[in-house]
Amino acid sequence: MATKKATTAKSKAAKAKTSVKSSPKTTTKVTTVQAVDAKPRRSVKLPKVNFQRMPLVGAGIAEFVGTFLLVSLILVNRNDPVTVAFGLIGIAMMLAIYSGAHVNPAITIGAWVNRKLDSARALGYLVAQSLGAMLAFVTVSAYLNAAPEADQGGIFGQAASMFSVPAIPEGFEWGVFFAEVIGLAILGFAFASAYRNRERIVSYALTVGFGIFVAVLLTTALAAYIETSPVLHPAAAVAAGGVTWEVWPIASYFIAPILGSIIGFGLNQLLYSEKLAGDYSAKA
Repeated sequence: MATKKATTAKSKAAKAKTSVKSSPKTTTKVTTVQAVDAKPRRSVKLPKVNFQRMPLVGAGIAEFVGTFLLVSLILVNRNDPVTVAFGLIGIAMMLAIYSGAHVNPAITIGAWVNRKLDSARALGYLVAQSLGAMLAFVTVSAYLNAAPEADQGGIFGQAASMFSVPAIPEGFEWGVFFAEVIGLAILGFAFASAYRNRERIVSYALTVGFGIFVAVLLTTALAAYIETSPVLHPAAAVAAGGVTWEVWPIASYFIAPILGSIIGFGLNQLLYSEKLAGDYSAKA
């Protein structure tokens, strides 16, 4: 009997333990209530200009500013190759992320013909570049006219004068024409090469900057034999007074740069296609 009582007591104790273990734990949740101001503050939202929503507007402004700066440098420093090259490098570093920093109508048309730009963007660039070149001419002329007549030291000891395109020598019209074609072909090739590294701003700026340095240096040396000066920029040629309503000035400073730019972009595209074809054949 004592053994039965002991076993029943043990079984009761075990049941009591299991009931205690199986009983659910009670949890308490603490909720925090944030105090609400009696008078909520009113936030004033200012209008913001987002160029990502209107990229053509931002790109047009960039081309306007860049062309104004470049043409001003050409007019003030008489199209010096070093000045123009480093000027374009700085302009490209500032503005290439927005528009590619064409700052030259011939480059824009060359890129458009080779399908690097759509028609709306190309037209917007051309309008902005023309306005920028006009403002550069007005600004430089205003400063030049305001210079005191007694002090004609000018810049770096030179006479205070603005760059002007000399008249095309009679009998050497084709020489000027082909100098412009060669110069813009070099510059167009440089821009087409830089387009492939557009995300790398420093590489892009150095490519186009040294491209225009080579173009201006070579064409200046060639044009010196016939006692003239290249421009390599249709808008700058108009600002420098080199374009008149005659056949050769229009052909040399409008048609030739555009033709050279198209050749430069097209040649770069051809060489790049050949490179890709060579890579594929090597892998095969």
